[in-house]
Amino acid sequence: MNEERGWFEKIRTQMELNASELRRTIARQEVEFERLEKSRITWRSPELLNEFNMHGLIELVRQKPSILLPGSQPPTCMLVRTYKKKIPELLKFSLSASFSGLPLSQVKLYYIVTGVNDEEEYKATVNDLDVFSKSFNNLVGMDGFSSVLPISFGATGDRDFGYNFTDIALRDYFYGKSPKYNDKYPHYSHPNDCEFIIITNGDNYYLDGWLKFIKEAIPAVSEFIYFNMYSHHWEAYLDTKPVISSIDLGAAMFNLTFLRKSSFFFTNLSRDSWIWDGIFIEKVNLTSKHTTKVKRMLFVHE
Repeated sequence: MNEERGWFEKIRTQMELNASELRRTIARQEVEFERLEKSRITWRSPELLNEFNMHGLIELVRQKPSILLPGSQPPTCMLVRTYKKKIPELLKFSLSASFSGLPLSQVKLYYIVTGVNDEEEYKATVNDLDVFSKSFNNLVGMDGFSSVLPISFGATGDRDFGYNFTDIALRDYFYGKSPKYNDKYPHYSHPNDCEFIIITNGDNYYLDGWLKFIKEAIPAVSEFIYFNMYSHHWEAYLDTKPVISSIDLGAAMFNLTFLRKSSFFFTNLSRDSWIWDGIFIEKVNLTSKHTTKVKRMLFVHE
């Protein structure tokens, strides 16, 4: 546990600055931003930096050439939910996802917009996400590492916590194979082709080497994997359990074929949307015949 706490402190120190440090850092970043803008990286305002040590994260990308190695295995995919105010935090999340310890091609990020009731705001947010996704792909040097799922606007309300759009994404792109994705991205791998899926919000992040550690710890046949985490709600390390209030959805990984055969969704679980994620995990755990607990903290819930 002490080792895991050490990892957590290291990552937090590495990835976060307080406001006064940020102001000093911005002044030193101008030369770097000019270089990045030539690669269409345009996220440079203080608002979009949102207290991230972007300079330090860019240095991490440079120091991680192994993430650009080719890979042949089906990728682990991440269904990443966000909304307009949270887009700046996707930089931290997406970089942490890319530092998986495996070739970059072994991870794919699929962003969706959730919790928006205004159609114009939804379209504008999708456009912002498209710009971010293309910019991030340029940063890590791999086209198709991240993309935005083409989901039409539909009023879902704030009380469903984005699970309506999550179910649409699962139905159309992970369980089904809607051609809309390859109509938009002809040369990208379809979400339906993933081996595993993680469903999480874009303001969280993962620890360095997270996926390599998971893959080395699980047996060849795995339907449901979960791992330890740090939670901002309790400000504490959690020895997770697959039950309500003892795990966050982002600390779980599912075999996509298993989920697809079982047709698991969120919005048909109960009337209480605030516990849909916990009920989903409980239901998966009861159904899975091959469940693995990875006894290491790999996820930070912000």
